[in-house]
Amino acid sequence: MKILSLRLIVALILGVTLVSLASSWYEVRTTKDSLRRELESKAETLGQGLAASAESSLLAGDTARLEQMVQRSNNRDHLLGIGIYGRDGKPLVETPGLGPLLSGAPKLMADALVGNRTVSEFVRLGLKRTHMLVAPIRTADNIVVGEIILIHDAARPFVSRGTIDAVIARARAGVGAVAAVPTSDTLKEVGPGSHRPTPRITRTVDRERIWRAQTPQGFPRQMLRDAYAQLGATANGGAPSDDAEVCERAGFPVELIPDSPYNFKITTADDFRIAEALARELR
Repeated sequence: MKILSLRLIVALILGVTLVSLASSWYEVRTTKDSLRRELESKAETLGQGLAASAESSLLAGDTARLEQMVQRSNNRDHLLGIGIYGRDGKPLVETPGLGPLLSGAPKLMADALVGNRTVSEFVRLGLKRTHMLVAPIRTADNIVVGEIILIHDAARPFVSRGTIDAVIARARAGVGAVAAVPTSDTLKEVGPGSHRPTPRITRTVDRERIWRAQTPQGFPRQMLRDAYAQLGATANGGAPSDDAEVCERAGFPVELIPDSPYNFKITTADDFRIAEALARELR
């Protein structure tokens, strides 16, 4: 009888203990889920707010204002860092020390851009589980900002990677960019009848402010879109000679990127002969 009573007491203690453990586990799990939902909600609110605030700065190419915004927002408790990235995954602005933890742009960014929506999940950064949220930054018409358009003339085969990267960098910063070389020739302007075999000079042009535009030419997507919309709304000025002129007419900033004379345009038979010689030398 005593043995039976002892067994019942032990069983009762084990049962109560198991119920207590299960109850504690349930409470911990419930609290954890509640905290997680609260964290996700706060992260989404913060992310959407930052995305909306960053839109105008990105379109204006004002990286200084973006950096100030990131610094102000980064002082919040439990916030590991904030990064604003271009579509290529390179950071435009980033909290100091965040880059090494992420090893590049968050993998969630691709999902956010493809789906044009905010995405988030818990990821492991080093030894810590961290909640990461990625929100695409959009313009008023729901286009993701940060997109750029790069235009290159296929008749210029000797463009360098350095020139391409420099043009892309300025376009990412929010301004138009044109590869160009300063002219070294003396320039003469002629009067009417320039088609004559011996046109008459009317004046000598100051070459100090003259550059020869080449390609690539890079622009923020929205800038070029707006510039062409304005061009279609007015018939003044005749046909533009390149995309940079379209943006110039619309009043958008366009900068020159110093380029190499090697990046010349192959148009005539003489150009082909020069290109063949250059290709042999560069081979």
